[in-house]
Amino acid sequence: MRKKKYVWIGVVVLIVLAGTLSYVTVRRDALLKDLLVTVLNKSTVEYFKGTARLKEAHLDKTMRIHIKGFYGELQTEGGALPLEVGWIESVDPVWALALGKPFRLRFARARVSGSREEGLGGQAVVNLGKDWSTEIRADIESLGLGSLEKLSPDNLEGSTGFMEGTFYFRQDAAASDFKIVLAVKEPGGLIQARFFDVLLPYLPEIPNRAELEKISGTAKLIPYRTADLDMKLIDPSRMKVFFHILVPDYNLNLNLNIEIKVDKDNAFFQIAQLFGLIKIAEGKAAVQEMAA
Repeated sequence: MRKKKYVWIGVVVLIVLAGTLSYVTVRRDALLKDLLVTVLNKSTVEYFKGTARLKEAHLDKTMRIHIKGFYGELQTEGGALPLEVGWIESVDPVWALALGKPFRLRFARARVSGSREEGLGGQAVVNLGKDWSTEIRADIESLGLGSLEKLSPDNLEGSTGFMEGTFYFRQDAAASDFKIVLAVKEPGGLIQARFFDVLLPYLPEIPNRAELEKISGTAKLIPYRTADLDMKLIDPSRMKVFFHILVPDYNLNLNLNIEIKVDKDNAFFQIAQLFGLIKIAEGKAAVQEMAA
């Protein structure tokens, strides 16, 4: 009788353990999702103000993370800009972080929420510990200028054109590095005339300058054929910017080089909030007349 009692106790224990394991297995993805959302909101509070959310999160048998649907509202001077990432997945198992090894993440379709454009796709690498670092490399496959209006409403309202390019960012305990290359190819698009308010101090005497000055403070949209932007940190406190735009209606073929001062202790945050935080240190422009 005593043996039979112990058998039943053993069965009950096994049922409890099996039930607990089953519950943990079912709940594992939900717990992972909650944990990731908490970490994301704490680490990105300057940018997203606690709005980060995930649609799904899964930890597979190899201990690799799979995320479907990131959403967050980037805080800009023009208001909250809703962003989304289609999917994120880890190349390495999560225990790589505990062993101090690089932890790689791939992502795709990072874009303004609701957009049909491909946006950004690439890879991030995270290293924890004493020699911590974060690195992001991405290809900008297609990004509409109009979808970024809230980053600088005064300059981008009504603007059109599709950008392609590359993005690179790295930060560690000692320094930051940043580079972005963007291009709008033909047929180009439209740009706010008041956008040229920022550029006029660097423009020498060019044909139609007086007319350009007259309309630069208005909300008129000006057609452009091509545009290029190349920005990179050249040291912890300075950023070099090259900007090119071709505006046939004003016979303008502008090539502008300027340097921007950034706070070396907060460089990436200033880059992210570029239009409201930069201070132009010095600049020079090369302007060519278009062939008739």
